[in-house]
Amino acid sequence: MPGMADGLDEHEWREHGGCSGLDDDEYFRYALELARGVDGALGARLTTLAGRETTAAELRGIADLFHPGLGATLTFHCRVLRDSHATQPHLIEIRQCVDNDGPDGAPQTPLDCATVKRRDQGCGQHFLIAERHR
Repeated sequence: MPGMADGLDEHEWREHGGCSGLDDDEYFRYALELARGVDGALGARLTTLAGRETTAAELRGIADLFHPGLGATLTFHCRVLRDSHATQPHLIEIRQCVDNDGPDGAPQTPLDCATVKRRDQGCGQHFLIAERHR
């Protein structure tokens, strides 16, 4: 699970998994499957955009090319980075709206985020994709 060093796994379990009716291994297995779908749709484009600017509309359009309707299930979350000289927001997170309609309450069916009142946050008209540093 990415972010374990920072406790992201514990936060996700407390906020989302613990009430799912699943054990932690099952919950994270379903979550990983969903994350792989989003990565399959956007991963390559995000890599080519590293260090450049884009819009939520462009990323939703790319997601829709991969799987029609996928773009509406995503929200983009941006922040102006403290350690950056840029004053423009950077994409820090992509979230997917998902129903818990799978077996035993597992996350399964992606939802149109507008129907559950979820929206992009802090991205404005344009935002930057951070360059990967190794």
